[in-house]
Amino acid sequence: MPTSDSPVTRRDFLTVGGIGAVIGLAMAQGAAAQTTVSKETEQMNARIVTEFCECFAKGDVAKATSLLAETCTYRGTQTAPPVTGSVSPGGAATEH
Repeated sequence: MPTSDSPVTRRDFLTVGGIGAVIGLAMAQGAAAQTTVSKETEQMNARIVTEFCECFAKGDVAKATSLLAETCTYRGTQTAPPVTGSVSPGGAATEH
């Protein structure tokens, strides 16, 4: 296997890494711009999340789970299998 007489310098590495980071950020900003939502939708989502947190903190599991979407997916830990669908107050998932 042939070897190279000119190893990659720190300057080369940082230049290529910097260019890659700029391209990655530009792509992420473009994707974010495509998924914008209206201010009203954002405010409605914030109200739902706030209400969910308040219900959960009070221990009103039935009300909290009623605020979840039918297609909600929850994973208690990284190794636990995801639960998809509505969840009954007892914690059992109903698959949809």
